[in-house]
Amino acid sequence: MRTPTLHFVGISPAIQSAVEVAYDLAIARFPLVDSAIIAVKAEQLARYMEENKASYTSIRRYARSAMLRKVRDTLKTKVLREIPIGLLAELEDCATQVRNSFQREVDYSILLEQVRTQLSERDRHILYLLRNENTTAEIAQKLGLEPAAARKAIQRARERIAHCLAAAKPQEDKARKLSVQSAPHTVDLTKEWT
Repeated sequence: MRTPTLHFVGISPAIQSAVEVAYDLAIARFPLVDSAIIAVKAEQLARYMEENKASYTSIRRYARSAMLRKVRDTLKTKVLREIPIGLLAELEDCATQVRNSFQREVDYSILLEQVRTQLSERDRHILYLLRNENTTAEIAQKLGLEPAAARKAIQRARERIAHCLAAAKPQEDKARKLSVQSAPHTVDLTKEWT
């Protein structure tokens, strides 16, 4: 049995025990949720239960159901973001993005301005709505369209944006490909991926 990472102050031993069992159950049921978030919820539950301990018939049953309900409510209402980390290069990319967030914002703004100049007024409006995290239904309402028509308009706008971004892509791949093909010792070692 592992030692719990919960910190109780002024909580009765019966409630501590019940909340620790509920915490272990929540960790087992929700392995992808950060244990620190579950620990905070468990500590809040313990404080609440201590304040209202006279109203429970079964402390363990209440602790279990309340703990699971708190985690489910957190998953429903909060956006929990995960950063998948695999290779060291991916970790360095994440660290670089955090360190260069101002530069990334500037580059992103410049890129959006370049794309905006090549899009129609309607596509720019759709891009603005998508950037402000509007749902398809909200976009349909703001554009005065049916949801199916709005989905199609969003799809077309995304295709035009992708086309604009593909046109802005550097041409260094072609130069590297030509230099590899011209070297005699690397003939037929490269495969064309489509």
